[in-house]
Amino acid sequence: MASLTQQLPLPSTVIEVEVLAVRRAIEIALEIGFDNIILEGNSEILFKALKNGGRSLAQYGHLTQDILFLSSHFQLLIFFLVRWH
Repeated sequence: MASLTQQLPLPSTVIEVEVLAVRRAIEIALEIGFDNIILEGNSEILFKALKNGGRSLAQYGHLTQDILFLSSHFQLLIFFLVRWH
C-alpha cells in the first residue's frame, strides 16, 4: 500500500484532477515495483474512457493514453469504480 500528497497547478475540471491522480498513482506503483494493483475511484467518465481504449478528443485524452500505456507494465491492473451514495 502507498500514499502520496502532491501540489499541482489547478486543472480546469474535476475530471482532469481525477485523470492526473490516476496517472500519478500508476507511476508510483511502477516506481515501487508493484506487479498487481487495484485502482479505486469514483469517476465514471474516466473509467469508461479507460475501458474504451482511452481514445478521446477531450482536453485530457492524451493523459488517458498515458494511463493505458503505463498500465501495460503490470501483470494485473483492476480499475474499480466506487459509487458514492
